[in-house]
Amino acid sequence: MSVQISELNGVKIYNYSSGKSLPQFLEDAYKKHKSLRYDEEYRNRIEVIQGFEFNSSCNQVQITKDQSHIMATGIYAPQLKIYETHNLAEKCLRGLDSEVVKFCMISDDYSKIAMAQQDRNIELHAQYGRHYRTRIPRYPRDIVYQPFTCDLLVTASGSDIYRISLDEGQFLAPFESLSKGGVNCIDYNEFLNISATGGEEGIFEIWDYRLRQRAISKIMNNGYDITAIKHDSSGLQYGVGSSNGLVRVYDIRYDSHILEVKHHYKSPINTIEFHEHSKNILSSSSKILKINSKIDGKIFTNIEPKHQINMFNLVPDSGMILMAEENPRIGVYFIPELDKAPKWVPFLENLTEELEEKQNQVKVYFYLFLI
Repeated sequence: MSVQISELNGVKIYNYSSGKSLPQFLEDAYKKHKSLRYDEEYRNRIEVIQGFEFNSSCNQVQITKDQSHIMATGIYAPQLKIYETHNLAEKCLRGLDSEVVKFCMISDDYSKIAMAQQDRNIELHAQYGRHYRTRIPRYPRDIVYQPFTCDLLVTASGSDIYRISLDEGQFLAPFESLSKGGVNCIDYNEFLNISATGGEEGIFEIWDYRLRQRAISKIMNNGYDITAIKHDSSGLQYGVGSSNGLVRVYDIRYDSHILEVKHHYKSPINTIEFHEHSKNILSSSSKILKINSKIDGKIFTNIEPKHQINMFNLVPDSGMILMAEENPRIGVYFIPELDKAPKWVPFLENLTEELEEKQNQVKVYFYLFLI
C-alpha cells in the first residue's frame, strides 16, 4: 500500500501521500509498455482525496471553516484548485496569471477568497471565478481578512500595511510599521479584534482596530526577523517564529516568553499552529515539522518529509495535517494519538487500524516446527 508509517517518541505517523501520483503511474506504464491493471502498487494505492496534486509543487493549502472544501494553490502553471470533502475529489480548477504568495478565506466556504500574487496584484474570487483585481505599490508577503469591518490587510516589502475596504471598495489609509525593511507576516485575532504583525529585526506589533493605531511594539526572538505568527484559542498567547529557526510563545500580559522551541536546522519558520485538544504547538520550517507540548515544550513527535515544506494546515478538531511541499502531491498526514480523524473521512480510523494490524503480523519462513 502507498502508506508510509513512521514512529518517533512512540507516536505513529501515517503518510497517505507517499506513493506515486497518477501521472507518474501513467508515465511508468508507458515506459514499461505495461497496463496499469497489472501494476500491484497501482491497484493497492490509497488516495484520501482524488487528484490531490499539482504539476510541479504546491504553495499553500487550507481547509475552509465549515470543512466543506479544501483550497490549494500551486504551479506550474499557477493554479487554484478547489476540492470537495463530501466527494473527496476535485471540484474545479482556475488558471491564474501569477503565482500566489498567500491567500485567505473571506467566507466560511469556498465562495469568497482573496489572493496576494507575486506581480503585486490582489485578486478577489467569488463562486463563479475572478470578481475583481487591484494592485498594491509593493510586493506582498501576507494577507488576512478583518471580518468586523470587511477590510483586507496586506503586508509587503515596505513599512506600509495596506488596508482595502471591501465594503466601500477603496483603499484606506495604511498602517505604518516600524519595520522599514518590510513586514513578513500578519495574524488576525478574532477574540480581541486585534492584528499582530512580524517584521525584520524582530519587530512585533499589535494593531488595535478600534483606535486604528499601534497598541504594542516590541523586539522579540532576540532581534531575528519574524517570519510566522499565530495566536491560540484564548487570544492571549502568540507563537512567534523567526528566521533562525526559533519559536517562542509569548503572553501579551507579560514581557518575557513562556516557552521556547528550537529547530536545529536553523531554517526560517513558515507556519505555526496550536492544537488545543492535545495541548501542543506545531511549527514548521522548510526541513521539518515539530510538534511540542504547549505546557513544557517536550517533544511529542516530528514529521520530516523528503521534500521541502512550504507550509502546513491543521484540520480543526482532528489529527490530520495537510502539507504544501515542493512535490507534486499535497501531503496528507494522520496522527491518531494527536486527535481523531476528520468527520469527512470517517473511514480513515478503520484503515489505520487495519494497517497497524498488518504491521504487527509476524511472518516466519524456513522454520520447521516439531510438535
